[in-house]
Amino acid sequence: MNINAAFSSNYLRAVDLKGKDARVTIESFKIEQGSDAKELPVLRFKNKEAGFVLNKTNANIIQGSFGDETDDWIGRELELFVAQVAFKGEMVDGLRVRVPQQGEQKA
Repeated sequence: MNINAAFSSNYLRAVDLKGKDARVTIESFKIEQGSDAKELPVLRFKNKEAGFVLNKTNANIIQGSFGDETDDWIGRELELFVAQVAFKGEMVDGLRVRVPQQGEQKA
């Protein structure tokens, strides 16, 4: 058993991608209450249970392609991938987004 499976989460983690990129379609955007009562900006995707907590970097990438209004993001596709990111002074695996090239987007 992979130890990461013992610690479930309501939100996507790098380990959840199992080393593969994932193509997803945005279903909703909401501000949700985290476990510590902190407000979290969360994307939900079609056919995925876990939400995706947006950090500023990922939000800026999406905003740059789809605009400021989160309602306009619904139905748009993203690719999720794992990248090394700085977190609390260490390099760790983190989730990043990229927008598929226009010819790669589903209508």
